[in-house]
Amino acid sequence: MSQTSRTKICDFEGRLDRCTFNKIEGWARDKNNDDPVFVNIFIDGGLICTVVADLFRRDLQAKGKRNGYCTIAVTLPEEYVDGRRHSIRAVILHSEPQFILGNLANHGNADDASFLSTQSTAFFYRPTAPHSNTTATALLGRDNWLFLAADSNRVRDQIAGRFPVSPTIKDNYRKTFDERRRKFRDLGLPYLFFIAPTKERICAEHLPSGLPIDFDMMPANVIRRFLQEDGSDLISLDTALRDEHSRHETFYRTDTHWNYIGAHRAYQEVIKA
Repeated sequence: MSQTSRTKICDFEGRLDRCTFNKIEGWARDKNNDDPVFVNIFIDGGLICTVVADLFRRDLQAKGKRNGYCTIAVTLPEEYVDGRRHSIRAVILHSEPQFILGNLANHGNADDASFLSTQSTAFFYRPTAPHSNTTATALLGRDNWLFLAADSNRVRDQIAGRFPVSPTIKDNYRKTFDERRRKFRDLGLPYLFFIAPTKERICAEHLPSGLPIDFDMMPANVIRRFLQEDGSDLISLDTALRDEHSRHETFYRTDTHWNYIGAHRAYQEVIKA
């Protein structure tokens, strides 16, 4: 059974052992699978990061827990190291029902030397200062798919509908498309504009659970609807690529771009149009 399969709650074990104002430590494992498990970390109810439970602890080795390699150790983002108490929750990713390692409040000495000196590989769900060279800048989704986390295009905000399209932007698009349609019409040619969808849109079933999503309010969809109402012919590739993705993967799991299957399906739609 692979690590990414849905596993019964009784197959897991572990606990959130302790936390200070800036560090948390615990352990988790799947009793029926030797692959490391992934753990979601929530602070004050918000999903902050997903970490890999594969660090070594000698006491866990002595207890026969994955030969000791099942520990999580995370330094909290700086925004939470503010001297205040925050609620910490650790939940094993993809456990159904949820296997909760523990609920604690951060406290104590922020410089506790008894914590592990190494840090777990962590996939943070918001821009944050890296705390070690193992901190990743991607979102870890279901079935080990990776998505953008803190990119300059603010994809996280886009898919959540938090990237507003201002009247100025709409006006600029209207002027640009009016000019293009006029030039092509003078040449006796139709003007077609294709929108290449994001990986998050096509592969939504692989996004991390609990991620806020409002695809209808993504800038590309808002602009498409606005320009179509204005008479422009915009063609979205969403439907064709989602249909293809239901049969074959159309995007790379560890990259933002479509693979050769996705590219060929998009090519077919362009030729058809």
